[in-house]
Amino acid sequence: MPLLYIVLVLQLPLGQNLLADGSQAYLDFSPEHSLGYPFFLKIIRFFSTAPLIVAYVQLGLFALALLHLSVTLFRVTASHFLGVSVALLVALNPFVLEYHFRLSTDSLFVTTSLLTLSFLLSCFRRARFLNLSGFGAMIGIGLSLQPYGLAHVLLLFIAAPLNRKKNYCSFPKALLIPLTLCLAIVGIEVVAYNALHENHEFRPATAKIYANTILMETQQSTPYAPKDPRTAIWHKIEHDLAPVRTEIWQTAASKDRQQLLGQHIEESGQDFAVNAMTQAAFLLGKSVDDIRMDIASARIVQDPLAFLFITVEHYRSIWVEPFALHYAVLLLTAATSFIGLWMWVKGAAFNAPCAIAVYGALMIQGHALIYAHSGLGHGTLITLFSPVITLIILGLVLGFYFCFINPLRRET
Repeated sequence: MPLLYIVLVLQLPLGQNLLADGSQAYLDFSPEHSLGYPFFLKIIRFFSTAPLIVAYVQLGLFALALLHLSVTLFRVTASHFLGVSVALLVALNPFVLEYHFRLSTDSLFVTTSLLTLSFLLSCFRRARFLNLSGFGAMIGIGLSLQPYGLAHVLLLFIAAPLNRKKNYCSFPKALLIPLTLCLAIVGIEVVAYNALHENHEFRPATAKIYANTILMETQQSTPYAPKDPRTAIWHKIEHDLAPVRTEIWQTAASKDRQQLLGQHIEESGQDFAVNAMTQAAFLLGKSVDDIRMDIASARIVQDPLAFLFITVEHYRSIWVEPFALHYAVLLLTAATSFIGLWMWVKGAAFNAPCAIAVYGALMIQGHALIYAHSGLGHGTLITLFSPVITLIILGLVLGFYFCFINPLRRET
């Protein structure tokens, strides 16, 4: 099946140029990125420098993820037809094909996301050491590829009680094995990053969080002493950005307001009062990012509701045109997450297809919330996670079928 999928995809007229915006930064081990993907490229280029070899490897790993998903579905449903059919529907998703032929983290992140759900479903069926380890390892690898892989960490804590109840597995085993593997992989990446970039701190969310706090619809007084250099920055925020905040928050149309907000966040996150920031960092013996987070934290503490409001505004901006599609996905994932969490709190039993639907919905909502809060995330959430959305829909349909029409007699 993996070889057949690769052969079929290679017949499609896909682009031969792998480079996308920012691709060179991965090849150069830029300090602005995690090390997971640069190391992946380094390993491939050690064996071959042919341009398309990266695409072939990414495509092959995605095919193996589909194979694992297919086998797992067969084991939990005892149906070859369902196992193959669901994997084929995910494989034929047209939105992700181009990701395999691009020098970016998208292909591997989709692959690790599918493997996270597949291993999680394996754990739901039988909480063996290898299944739990694979689940934790996939979350750790996803984090080493992109910081927004943090959205998957929630699944560690949601899945552990379900695995304990379903498999009579001890809670420490269900939580600590995957958590340990995840932390080990992330720890290795962090140590390697610090060794490679000794004088650089990787804090990708700082600029966006800082920009959000200085554009909040609020007026605040400085918490710092008059001679503290951060006080001067605070006064510039209150005075110089007042017209900007007024322009944003008095714009009635939601779409126009979100465009204005996004534009000013890009401009303000790195460039606003940069000279005063640099001077304050020097005088206080901190980094510029430390100063940004000092000010951002103080502003959030003074008016947490204003920060919540701007976070909600960002969350709404994710679900944009075409509205029918985005709102359908929002309703699907939000309702599935809510019902799943309600059943989880009540201790109700899940069948396996329902479990993968709930896990997938929580994954997508986790990414949406992290993007809204910190600006970390993919620009086209629905496109990137379209295979996961396919799994959610199929999981709900099959879950309903097995729950009310033809209950599973056994899980082999």
